[in-house]
Amino acid sequence: ISMGICISIASSKIQEGKDGHEDAVFQRMSIISNEIGSVYSEPGSKGLNQDAAILLQGYAMEDGAFCGVFDGHGKIGHEVSKKVRNCLPALLLGQKNALVQIGKVTNDSGERIDDELLVSNKEFYMWKEACPSAFKVMDKEIKLDERLDSSCSGTTAAEPHIKRVWLPHDDYPGLAMSRAFGDFALKNHGIIVTPDVSHRCLASEDRFIVWDVLNNDQVASIIWQAKSEETAAKAVVDAANAAWKLKFPSARVDDCSVVCLFFKRKATESPDNADLNCC
Repeated sequence: ISMGICISIASSKIQEGKDGHEDAVFQRMSIISNEIGSVYSEPGSKGLNQDAAILLQGYAMEDGAFCGVFDGHGKIGHEVSKKVRNCLPALLLGQKNALVQIGKVTNDSGERIDDELLVSNKEFYMWKEACPSAFKVMDKEIKLDERLDSSCSGTTAAEPHIKRVWLPHDDYPGLAMSRAFGDFALKNHGIIVTPDVSHRCLASEDRFIVWDVLNNDQVASIIWQAKSEETAAKAVVDAANAAWKLKFPSARVDDCSVVCLFFKRKATESPDNADLNCC
């Protein structure tokens, strides 16, 4: 499971999530009548659940949201993933607000964006510029945390289908990702923390976005059959675990976490009539 972020226009206030032992956190940042999704995390058969998932409703503005699934690895991966889950939302918003105050943001070509451009374009580039800065600050905070030995532990911000990373002249750790918080022993050998940021303009037909390893058609079918938005994430986790056990009966089941964010409340039409955005 990879990490994803869904963000919207910023405001000046955010309450940082409190430390805790919960693997999945749904938190409202302001008074909102309806919940906009669900988040669920279940440990596999390997022992301690190293996943940390989050859905912040009302992030940056009333109808904004911050979503993430952080997959920890290594001896203290569970601690790193929870630290990132609890701290990254506030760091990201802080970096974004700093850009708003100085009034300077550049596009992909390094050109300054003038105020007369569409607000939506400028907002995206502000978030895009804020993300790498916030990720670097987050990584530094992990490194400076004396309680955490993160030399060979961390949490993913991965891309699919990449080669494993090994230390020179050693047969470890074999990290199967290109981006990660922590893992400082490998930061000079190919592992980076800089995120790859993209955006999508929502259409009126879009209904939800999900993070999971199942393909889009499977996930869409499961969510449309779920009883409610609040139970959708658990339904996907249950289906993923069942599929894993069926396909790999002799392998230990991995931790499984899902964040499901709905753009609209569930309607009565069938999935064939809806445009779904799944990641």
